[in-house]
Amino acid sequence: MDNPECLICTATPRPGRRLARLECSHYHCHSCLARYLDISTKSVPFQPVRCCDLVPMTVLRNVSAGSGGGGGGGRNHTDALRRYRALLSEYQTNDKLYCHAPACRAFIPLALRSGRSARCRECGAKTCRGCGGKLHFGRPCPADSSHLDAGVIRLAAEMGWKNCPKCRAVVEKAGGCNHIRSVPENWVPLY
Repeated sequence: MDNPECLICTATPRPGRRLARLECSHYHCHSCLARYLDISTKSVPFQPVRCCDLVPMTVLRNVSAGSGGGGGGGRNHTDALRRYRALLSEYQTNDKLYCHAPACRAFIPLALRSGRSARCRECGAKTCRGCGGKLHFGRPCPADSSHLDAGVIRLAAEMGWKNCPKCRAVVEKAGGCNHIRSVPENWVPLY
């Protein structure tokens, strides 16, 4: 391509406007990527910066380092990049775990989890990795099926019941859709 142009704003390179070539061979100008990064960190639910695939962190780091002159300064872009990295980590984690404290509810990254516990980076509270509640020392975790009666476990297997991926309670599929409902506690003793 003789005159590459930004896929977002269709601008061509000129003094003061730099283009980044992505792995998919598309071009984006640094100012558009900086805006995209800012929008991404504020979107609910989080949507990562992408073209055909995720835009690599190396490209975003270059954009962040080179955008100190316009639209808010390098410090704001550095903060946005730090926040983006944390949001992307949460987005890409399959086994999501959040702080049990109602006033916090922050995501707990894999690096802060060990054994049965996870420590919240924001408030320092310890959350049980099994049930997602407050860490319980000296008591069995409600999500640990080893305390369930063998008959209940066998019945759950026969009926096709599974453990909820979030709270680990025994659940059954409610029909043809992906919605689930908890088995009534008065029918199947869960604890």
